[in-house]
Amino acid sequence: MRLQADPRNEAAGQAFRAGDWPRALALAQALVRDHPHEDAPLLLAGLAALRMGQTAPAVDWFEQATRLRPGDAGHRMHLARALVKAGRRGEAVAAADQAIALAPSNPAIASMLGMVYHHAREYAKALAAYRRAVELRPGDANAYFNLGTGLALAGDPEAAADALETCLDLDSRHWQAHLALAEVRTQDAESNHIARLESLLDQAGEDPRADAYLNLALSKEYDDLGDHPRAFQHLLRGKRTASRGRGYSIERDRAMVDALRRAWDASARHGGAGCDSDAPIFVIGLPRSGTTLVERVLGRHAQVTAAGELQEFPEAFKRATGSRTAGSLDEDTLERVPDIDWSALGRDYLAHAVPQAGGRPRFVDKLPHNFLFAGFIARAFPRATILCLHRHPMAVCLGNFRQLFAPGAPGSYYDYSYDLLDTGRYYVLFRQLMAFWHDRLPGRIFDVSYEDLVRDPGTRIRHLLDACRLPWDEACLAPERSDATVATASTLQVRKPINSSGIDAWKRHEAQLAPLRELLEGAGIEIPD
Repeated sequence: MRLQADPRNEAAGQAFRAGDWPRALALAQALVRDHPHEDAPLLLAGLAALRMGQTAPAVDWFEQATRLRPGDAGHRMHLARALVKAGRRGEAVAAADQAIALAPSNPAIASMLGMVYHHAREYAKALAAYRRAVELRPGDANAYFNLGTGLALAGDPEAAADALETCLDLDSRHWQAHLALAEVRTQDAESNHIARLESLLDQAGEDPRADAYLNLALSKEYDDLGDHPRAFQHLLRGKRTASRGRGYSIERDRAMVDALRRAWDASARHGGAGCDSDAPIFVIGLPRSGTTLVERVLGRHAQVTAAGELQEFPEAFKRATGSRTAGSLDEDTLERVPDIDWSALGRDYLAHAVPQAGGRPRFVDKLPHNFLFAGFIARAFPRATILCLHRHPMAVCLGNFRQLFAPGAPGSYYDYSYDLLDTGRYYVLFRQLMAFWHDRLPGRIFDVSYEDLVRDPGTRIRHLLDACRLPWDEACLAPERSDATVATASTLQVRKPINSSGIDAWKRHEAQLAPLRELLEGAGIEIPD
């Protein structure tokens, strides 16, 4: 039977379009078995696996499809997407380069590969791809949005604002662009977008995306203009709308932290020694706590590369357990921790991470939520440096709540951040877990106070370098001179010289944050004034 006549072919497509990824994958696998010379079932299997977070199988399906049709740019594009999600950045870039060469005039492929290059930290190539997409399709609002966000990350806010305004000229209902435009610079009384945003919000009706993005944009702009009570009301409304359908409960994260502690204690009797390398410097902590600043300080050192927010340790950890589930820290994965070979895990991590080190002997892995893995990092790398950032509890909780992390990605590390009090509860869990790691690993984790660092950078940077066993390098005092792209929410702040101007910014919302303060103090967290 030909593939087109096989009833499972249409059923697989219907399941995929309906979002039933497991059924689509199962049907596609059956079609692959019975139609081994057809590339379409392989492509569908890869796409379904990618939607389910199964990156390794997705890579395999796309590689098979590419072997069947080596001249298909779309297949190589999907392969590049899967490879970058799997943390195989060098291979992803090679696949993306091949796809671009095969279809240099395809704007959709250029846009998609711009995102692949971005995630692979090939920012110059990402910008070139975004610009190519705009040239090929000058009426495409989303192409200008991608270009604008790329320019913002590259440190060109004026060009970014121009691209985002063009996006909105083409499509005033590109809601995400309104937030990006609000965030690209500090707004002032003479130049802001409040009137337009308020008008659009009145017209938006029941559109949840409009409500979320427009309210968050208004929150940012009113805050810039000093109307902090109004800014906070828009923040509450925007985050409440953005949280719809996520189904988050803090109990999920409490259970995960409890499981982490049990897994650590169970693993203490197994696994042998770790990897001897001291190349990685892990910078951990809650987002918005100063991790990007520390990364850029260290990245200015002659012996160190700032490698960014690497996913390599969670992925190597997952591989080491042998678990086939989608989550990196689910029950099945943590139950297998006692079986981990820690030295092999360390070598696997280095095989994927070292190519990001740019030839220097040390590199910074700045994935904030690696604090969840801190004990396992210490076991895999007995000689590696682990730096944990701490910031004023109210400041870091507000910073997390204000940020819209990974919109549209349910089940992420950041689901706590859609509710102010959930953010406070998650902060308590962070403090409890770090206390556990310090108890089990005395002296292995070096705590860094953000406030101390920005008030006395000369002294504190010396302490940082000592903790990393690095000699003094004067360049570390000027992280704002780094030409590295900042692919985080800190892009505006870290391009300025180190300063303490933002330390007490949370106090602008002190009255609105009273319930958060009560929650934290009730949990035994001291709130310094």
